[in-house]
Amino acid sequence: YTLVTQLSDDRLWMMRYHCDRWGDQNQMSIAVLSNRTKDQVRSILVDEYACNDSLLTLEVVRSNEYPTSDYPVNMLRNLALKNVV
Repeated sequence: YTLVTQLSDDRLWMMRYHCDRWGDQNQMSIAVLSNRTKDQVRSILVDEYACNDSLLTLEVVRSNEYPTSDYPVNMLRNLALKNVV
C-alpha cells in the first residue's frame, strides 16, 4: 500500500501521526505547499516525525506562488499521485 496525501506547511505537524500509524513498512507519497526547501521538509518528516526516509517520496511546491485564498489541492494531489510506484 501507498499513503498519498497533500498538505500545507501549517499542517505538516499532522505527519507525525501519519508516520506513526503508517509504520516503517509502507510507501508514502506527499506533496507539501511550503516556502521551506525540499531538504528542510524532508528533515522535519524524517528527523522530527520519524518517517522512513527510504519509503518517502516528497514534492514541495512554493507557497508564495499562490495567493493565500487559493489552495491548489488538485495540483498537489496529482503531484503526490504521480509518484506512486
